[in-house]
Amino acid sequence: DVVSFKGILTGVCEELTAVNYCPLGEQALLEPAWNPVKSINKEELLIWRIEGSEVKQVEDSEYGIFFDDAIYILLKAANKQRKICYDLHFWIPHSMVKYIAAEPPAKVMELSALLHDRVIYHKEIEYFESSIVKHYFKTFIVLHDGVDTAFNENDPRAYKPRLLLFKLNRSRGELRQVPASKKALNSHCVFVLDTGREMLQWNGSSCSDEERSAVGGTSQSPSLHKLSSLSCTARSTRPIDKTRAMCAVLREGANFFHDRFLSCFHINT
Repeated sequence: DVVSFKGILTGVCEELTAVNYCPLGEQALLEPAWNPVKSINKEELLIWRIEGSEVKQVEDSEYGIFFDDAIYILLKAANKQRKICYDLHFWIPHSMVKYIAAEPPAKVMELSALLHDRVIYHKEIEYFESSIVKHYFKTFIVLHDGVDTAFNENDPRAYKPRLLLFKLNRSRGELRQVPASKKALNSHCVFVLDTGREMLQWNGSSCSDEERSAVGGTSQSPSLHKLSSLSCTARSTRPIDKTRAMCAVLREGANFFHDRFLSCFHINT
């Protein structure tokens, strides 16, 4: 009869629910990386990296820096009408997109299960990130290779200089690593050369005045300090010194860079 059929259907649904969701929930409870999530009671942002089968929490001082060797998970908790709501982002490096399934990675689903699936999913792909995720940071930075390539003040000579393309999105800055080559430069953009101990700003002849002046403020962001592991202040320097530094890294003649610098951000040790 109808009553018994409903009873059977309910039992089947409960069984399927147990099979599909309980394992994820149990795994989430056993994952140490998710411990901070269990005590969320206010607005905050938490970030993790997926390294192989492990999830590692990103330190607050490194928020805003994304290395393209790993998938990142971002959980934004917001208080809306006295209720904590969650936006769950997963950031995928462009080089990994073709190897990642359409559905969220297992660890993302695991975190979602811990929150009883009361989340809004955001799939973020390198170069195509949403304005929502970029707005979480004063400066949004994407770097090649892994965290092991970050500047180490104990071994500064091992650091390989990075050339970064700067973009201004409203009041937020964006820095993306590009090949350290003359070919990466163009007259419409602003670039920053990070040598580890100093940062050199290169202005294209047709770059916008807003971006030209905004880099100075961006250089004070906590994430950029962490990038170079030292404090950063603006200081004028002779054009010849800056030209030599840029030429040494990009292996170009001095004539190419002459009079194209605005300022040099020196790292104080």
